Amino acid sequence: MLDLIISRPDAKFVWAEVYFLARYLQEYPERKPQVISSIQKKQFEIVGGGWVQHDEATVDFEMALRQTEAGFEYISRELGVEKVKIGWQMDPFGHSSITPALFEKMGLEVLVFSRIEDSFRVFYIKIQLQNSSNLEFIWKTQGLGSKTGIFTHVLNDHYYSPGFLTQLPWEKQCYGQLPANDTGVYNCIQEIEKYVNSSSYKYKTSHHLMLIGADFYFTDKNFTFDFIDLLSKISELSTNFTIKLSTASEYFDAVLSTNTTFQVYSGDILPLVSPGFRNKPRYWWKAWTGFYSTKPYIKKMIYDGQKIVRFGEIIKTSWKNEKIMAYEINLGTHHDAITGTMREFVYEDYIIRLDKDIRMFFDEIGYIINDIMRLEYKKDTGDVVIPYKVVFAINPINWSVVKTLSFETWGKFVKVFDTNGVVFKTQVVPFIGNYKVYFVCRLKGLEVKTLFIEEYTYMCNGCSEISNKTKDQEIGNEFIGLGLDRGLLTSLKKGKNEYFIAGRIVRYNSYMSGYYSFTQTEPAEIIGRLIRYNCFKGSVVDIAESEFSYKQEIFIQRIIVDKISDNFVMKFYVYAERDTDIFYRFYQIYDRTGWFYTFNTANIQKRYFEHNTVNKTGHNYYPITGGLIVDLNKQFMYVIPTFAVGAGMPYENVFEINLHRHPSYDDGFGVGEYAGDKYPVEHEWLIGFSNLNYHNIWKHFIEHRSSPILLFSMSNNSLTTNYKQSSDYITPYNYKNSHIFLNENTCGYLSSLVSRNNFYIFRILNICNYPIKIEFIENFEEINAGGLPLYNPKVLLEKGFIEFKTYNNSGKNVLDYPDKDFVDGIKPFELKTYKVKAFGVMRQDIMIEKIVEYDDDDEKLYFFILCFGACLACFLVFFAVMKKVRKVFRLRENKELKKA
Repeated sequence: MLDLIISRPDAKFVWAEVYFLARYLQEYPERKPQVISSIQKKQFEIVGGGWVQHDEATVDFEMALRQTEAGFEYISRELGVEKVKIGWQMDPFGHSSITPALFEKMGLEVLVFSRIEDSFRVFYIKIQLQNSSNLEFIWKTQGLGSKTGIFTHVLNDHYYSPGFLTQLPWEKQCYGQLPANDTGVYNCIQEIEKYVNSSSYKYKTSHHLMLIGADFYFTDKNFTFDFIDLLSKISELSTNFTIKLSTASEYFDAVLSTNTTFQVYSGDILPLVSPGFRNKPRYWWKAWTGFYSTKPYIKKMIYDGQKIVRFGEIIKTSWKNEKIMAYEINLGTHHDAITGTMREFVYEDYIIRLDKDIRMFFDEIGYIINDIMRLEYKKDTGDVVIPYKVVFAINPINWSVVKTLSFETWGKFVKVFDTNGVVFKTQVVPFIGNYKVYFVCRLKGLEVKTLFIEEYTYMCNGCSEISNKTKDQEIGNEFIGLGLDRGLLTSLKKGKNEYFIAGRIVRYNSYMSGYYSFTQTEPAEIIGRLIRYNCFKGSVVDIAESEFSYKQEIFIQRIIVDKISDNFVMKFYVYAERDTDIFYRFYQIYDRTGWFYTFNTANIQKRYFEHNTVNKTGHNYYPITGGLIVDLNKQFMYVIPTFAVGAGMPYENVFEINLHRHPSYDDGFGVGEYAGDKYPVEHEWLIGFSNLNYHNIWKHFIEHRSSPILLFSMSNNSLTTNYKQSSDYITPYNYKNSHIFLNENTCGYLSSLVSRNNFYIFRILNICNYPIKIEFIENFEEINAGGLPLYNPKVLLEKGFIEFKTYNNSGKNVLDYPDKDFVDGIKPFELKTYKVKAFGVMRQDIMIEKIVEYDDDDEKLYFFILCFGACLACFLVFFAVMKKVRKVFRLRENKELKKA
């Protein structure tokens, strides 16, 4: 294509996914000047700009931003590209409302995609858009503080060229043979005119976009040159239409210069539904909801890796002012990677790449923390030092937390203490032939604290409390209580409220499903015979451990309630045999509609059970990237996973979460062959109760997804999460007690901190219901979330709103954020990015958070009501106390009178 562009000034080429371009230029560095020259001449345009074209359903906002930032950084540094205008999401399998919010924040102006619900029903989404001339619209969501939305173009066809202009053998090409003769050129002009005439009503302007290309399209150089020559002749000889070879930006500049008004949409476009494999009967219309959970091991690996990567970026930047990037984890966000929609050998290759990246970050973190925390070696005092391990307790978020932490040991006599000799209260619980030690740790924001661990062969002073082993079917603390029956949940209590939610393990046969799709016409069977149940209780945690069997497989469920939290953790270790989908199902007694909410780390959207679907099991399912929220009448129950899962409603008062899936067959959507999965996975869900408040949801989500980390020291200065791989030491305890990297914030979550070109890049999300202002001790400027300069977005002309009549995608079902205009600062739940001049080791107080004062009658009224309520409560308490005192005095008087 470079040769074509160089030799043909009228030729244009559009490129997405920077990773593959970077790989090409690494192999052929002599081509780099040609790429730069072609970009400058506007013949070669980079669209999307991300390291890859990330999946939208299974990544959270930080993953999408991190991989986009990697691409933006590369094209800025290597190619001089300082602005990307066009978002290019051709191949993801459905589109999330997080996308327009993210793309607006990253400075993109337009979003182009192809895959949208395309089934045979009268009201499918694409027909609604086509019939209303709305294949171009403004997609505007409130997430992350987005304001203007993004101009969105839905391709009339798939991302392939129209059939008459393809190389596909089953199509009848207009040109016959290449090079095309005059007849072929004339035939093609006629076909293009018919094509445009038949579809022009689907768009509002007189401009029509026709993509030229497809999978593996430009692989034959001779064909490509002849084909572009044909297009040039068509452009030259056409009289009824102006036909132009253009880049994506040229097309959209033309559309947006027409002063046309466009309708606005504010929901998401999930799930994707489309025809199944060719020649299959009508019931093979498929819901692309299987990939939400396909190959869960790689999903967990990417999310776990991102947690380490984020902290590694922060400390590498603040301590060394050096760039570090997780290129392989960014690659893992690709729409055929984290989705699990790949062949087996590709799966194994991703596992190796991801493991390499994670090890690299452990090494980097290890060198920095040891550099900071290790003191000068002191001479041996002569005291006998019992062999010990060094562990660093790390809080990856920038506010204080108090959390119950755990690690696995060989023995049950364990002592945990800090550098001041303060011993932690610990509890030991049996765990798969070994033991787990639980303890409570208080950590300040972005703090690293040194702890030591000693193991004994006998009970010692300060050793762990041994758990009381029982068969109790109730566990809890003063805040929350859980009831179980045969190892499965039956009820949940918080305060005076009790909720009856029965848990079951269910299995679907996957003969109609595949790696992309989940489709069922038969109900699930309840499985899981309880073979072992134990309850372990103590002063730190209560744990209910259940083992279930199904055929040759063992499922392990652990429900953990610590003594300090009003929520609990549910872990589930599972592997699905071939031809199986395994779900954890919750039955609720409440008969109502609109009780099921999904949180995608940008918006909360209410979902309604869709009755009128063919094969409805599979259609009423959604990706859970941030959390699942269930309305239980009195309060809302939240379920926050550590990695993306699929969840849905098989019936109106039942919801279930996909644990593992192992389809037997290829569903004809892209893999092309059976691709097995040999890896089990362990889920970890945070479950609790709250009102439906964005601040509560964001705080629970961040504190669970970025929970404290225990990293054990190894002899080579690296770190590991595995206690058994760590090193034993017998030297004196020469470590600092603690190190804090940055000042604490109350509301401003530090999503990322990276070093670029001698600047610090801060990305900050306000998770509070009121505005805040971030100030820095050095000069700073706001940039876009991808790390490139901030440009004023183009003002789009709006008129009317789009409401789809299918699949619960109404924009009215998206919960509203606080919508106030503030002159300065960060709005509630808004994301902003700042560039600050870098200097040496970063000062702890470089960033300062302030609450913005603003005049708002509603807030004043709320404050007045709050104060009045507090005063009333104080008066009632005072009255009750005085009444009690008077009663005591009367009793005393009566006693004295009796004595008299």
